[in-house]
Amino acid sequence: GRNTRVNTHISKNQEHHADVMLGLLYLMVGGVDEAHDLVLPYSLPEDSEWGGPAVYNSPALGSACYSHALVHRTEGTHLGELGLCGWDNARTWFEETPQDYALFDKASNECENLYVHSSFTPDEVN
Repeated sequence: GRNTRVNTHISKNQEHHADVMLGLLYLMVGGVDEAHDLVLPYSLPEDSEWGGPAVYNSPALGSACYSHALVHRTEGTHLGELGLCGWDNARTWFEETPQDYALFDKASNECENLYVHSSFTPDEVN
């Protein structure tokens, strides 16, 4: 867990980002609840029954909010916490992701490149 570290010589910045990355690894192998519980303390500014005590002013806030949104996207139409379907909950966390989060520009540029270099027309997307 977050309370026991093998390498005690890493910075808080590294520790927080490592926890978020661990959450994404869990998500990749189907551990949605584990992923959620790892990113939640860094993204939600209050203690919770799922993620435990909040971590305030984390340098991993942007990564945690974005990852939190990805977790809920995997739920799709499934109703989860607070009675929200995954899509609605994901929208909330994408909106909470700081606008200066570096991944937004990268993702936007990649999407534009995919579209520009694709062979499909917009009508085929639907």
